[in-house]
Amino acid sequence: MIGRLLSWIRREREWTRSHRIAWKGASSLTANGLSHFQVQCESAIAAALATSGRSLTNRVVHAGSEPYVSASISASSLRVWIYVDQANLDGPGIDNRFEEWDAISPAALIDDFGATMLSKLDGASAHAV
Repeated sequence: MIGRLLSWIRREREWTRSHRIAWKGASSLTANGLSHFQVQCESAIAAALATSGRSLTNRVVHAGSEPYVSASISASSLRVWIYVDQANLDGPGIDNRFEEWDAISPAALIDDFGATMLSKLDGASAHAV
C-alpha cells in the first residue's frame, strides 16, 4: 500500500513539473494585450470552426486587469470566453469550463476545448438565435 502511495506521489510530482514547464509564459501578455494562450486558443478554434463553415462573430476584447475575449459561434447559440489561461463554452444547457490545471499543457487544453466545442455544435444549431 505504501508503495502505491509513493508511486502516486511520484506521478503527481512529475505531472506538476511537466505542467509548469509547458505553461511557463502562456499567460504572459503579448503586444496586442492578450496572453499567448488566448492568441493560440482563438486561432485554433477559428480554424476548427472554418472546417465546418462557421466562424466567431460578435468578438469583443474586454480590457482590464485580466483581459478576455468573448464571441458567438455563427449559426449556433454557443458563446466562447477565452481568458488568460482558460476557456469557457456556454449556451442553452451548456456550461463547460476548461482551466489551466485541467490540462498538462496549453495545447492539450485547447485541443480538449476545441473538441468539446465541435461536439456541441449540432445541438446548439437547433437552438440558433
